[in-house]
Amino acid sequence: MKEYSKLQEIKQSKKKYAEFITNDNLRRFLAEKVKEYCGDIPLNVIDICAGSGQLCQYLNIKNLKAVEIQKDSCQTLKENFPNAEIYNQSFFTYQDTNDNDVVVCNYPFSLKFKELTQDDKDNIKKLFQYKKSGICDDIFILKSLLNAKRYAFIICAAGISFRNDSKILRQKIGNNLAELINCTDCFSDTKINVLLMIIDLQKTNNTYKTSLYDGSKNCILSQDIKEVNTEMYYCLNKI
Repeated sequence: MKEYSKLQEIKQSKKKYAEFITNDNLRRFLAEKVKEYCGDIPLNVIDICAGSGQLCQYLNIKNLKAVEIQKDSCQTLKENFPNAEIYNQSFFTYQDTNDNDVVVCNYPFSLKFKELTQDDKDNIKKLFQYKKSGICDDIFILKSLLNAKRYAFIICAAGISFRNDSKILRQKIGNNLAELINCTDCFSDTKINVLLMIIDLQKTNNTYKTSLYDGSKNCILSQDIKEVNTEMYYCLNKI
């Protein structure tokens, strides 16, 4: 798969939208999780912050929709997925459709509401009236769910599991949380830990699976089952 030849140029020109390169193990791991929940069948997939299409590399795709704000990214994406339906725009102005079997995304972490265009702000306020400030992790996740028939596989900032400003997000997800995986060593250009959150819109029981994944070794180090607590998600962080 072609990755960014222009990555550094993009990082310097618009750092808040820069794409961090997920390692090959994480891409394969995500694909295995999609297969675990959805079966090994061709799927209608949407990537809401697609970049060059990394997360979709190993998915069994029937049709791919890809939303990506960076023009350079869209050009690389088109080379990787010539038949994809590509939307070169902000996800916050994208017209949601819930005809997708699977939503995947690795959204830009810590993008601030005040940094958005007025169009983005207006569209967010129409859908999520509570949102007036702060970072937009919650909006990326909640708006992504408007595009899912059932499942979403979202790489997200670890802070969404415990930050007070993410409490509304946790409340809205509720018992739809199916799995929360703490992922280490999964990017080539940053050492931050991320979470892989799996959401099942048809799930009603109040337990979820949590595990610790080592992206350098491509293995699960430990796992557990916990009850959903919207005050703070429990997520394994050590063996």
